[in-house]
Amino acid sequence: MVAEEHLTGLYVTIPVYFCFLGLATYWAYRRMGRMSHEGVNDKLSAHYLGGRDFGPLMTAGTMFASLFSGYTVVGVPNEAFALGWQSLRWIPSLAGINFGYFGTGFRLRKASQIRNHQSPVDFITDRYQSQMLR
Repeated sequence: MVAEEHLTGLYVTIPVYFCFLGLATYWAYRRMGRMSHEGVNDKLSAHYLGGRDFGPLMTAGTMFASLFSGYTVVGVPNEAFALGWQSLRWIPSLAGINFGYFGTGFRLRKASQIRNHQSPVDFITDRYQSQMLR
């Protein structure tokens, strides 16, 4: 439970957070309306890929959030509690993961623009020329 003296902060923070979410939703709605859509595939591409105009900071943030979502929030602290100092192995592994992204990310981005991939499934299907992998 939250202590009584900290409730004021919650009463302020939560409405501000939801106002921010509402503004972000409205901004995205207006932005989607300005994009030209010629077909269903264009609408899906605009929705999932943001019209392919995300910058490197947004792309890196998305990859980071996808990779470090659940296990980092729940699993790693639990492991640190159970195993102690042994869980520090996650720090150098982060460097290895980032190195892997920098080694392949730019090439995958270029290939996705040239071959019009919209998801990792599109890349795998195109790479191995097999619809069964879908």
